[in-house]
Amino acid sequence: TEEVWDEPLIQRLSHDFFDRLLHYIGSVGDIDKPAFLKKIETIQDPQIKNAMSTLAQQFRQEGRQEGQLLGERLLLERQLTRKFGPLPEWAREKLADAQAQDLEKWGDAILEASSLEEIF
Repeated sequence: TEEVWDEPLIQRLSHDFFDRLLHYIGSVGDIDKPAFLKKIETIQDPQIKNAMSTLAQQFRQEGRQEGQLLGERLLLERQLTRKFGPLPEWAREKLADAQAQDLEKWGDAILEASSLEEIF
């Protein structure tokens, strides 16, 4: 994939096409993000570097959000385990699939719930 980031090749692309390419890469999500960030450092053309840096910022933001969500899941799992004992597999699966709004709702419910079923 090194050829994809060949700067002279990128310079021959229209800015619109390159922006669409970066948007596509960002939406696919299976790019080697550390390699992409490292490649940005080697780019000399300011416009290309700026466009690639925008996508790099998006990757960093997504990483922070994923880390925060994981932290919230782990905290709620710890609280549930402390209150109700070891969690059954179904509860662990619910936590693993939970989105931020689910975790917030369940985090509030733990204060008054007398069973796992009341929370979930």
